[in-house]
Order: sequence, then structure tokens, then C-alpha cells
Amino acid sequence: MSEEPNRGPLVAPTTWWDAQAPFAYGLTQEGALTVQWSYAPIPGGPQLRFGIVLPAEEVKILRQALQVLGTTQETLTAKRPAQGAH
Repeated sequence: MSEEPNRGPLVAPTTWWDAQAPFAYGLTQEGALTVQWSYAPIPGGPQLRFGIVLPAEEVKILRQALQVLGTTQETLTAKRPAQGAH
């Protein structure tokens, strides 16, 4: 009888939502970040409101990640300096 190799934790597929502006941001008294947005499943139809709450500790991680992503974005969009006469 052979054992199956450990395949790691079971991860469910991610469902992505195309969240559209306007977004509403807020902070709870505990420092959690709230984000709300609208979603219209049918164009011109009623809009549904969705939201998430990120705990305060995760907000700190998010802030650091956004700083790194901003630096990466600046690096990727930087243009090479023009070759000047020497």
C-alpha cells in the first residue's frame, strides 16, 4: 500500500469581483479598515453594496505592501536617461 505525498493545504479557487468606484473608506474604533463599494450585476439595474473589514494588524501589513508596490511601480515605469554627449 503506497501513501500519497503531502500536497499541502487545500486551497479553494478565488472568486474575483470587479469592484467599481466610488469606494468609501473608514476606520473603526479598533483601527480596522473598512472598504465599501457598489456593484451592479445588471447594467442600469439596482446597485448592491459590498464591504470588507481588514483588522488593524492587517492594515499595517497592507500599508507596508502598498509602499513596496509603489516603489516597484515607480521602478517599472522609470525611463532610461537619454544618452547625452560626453
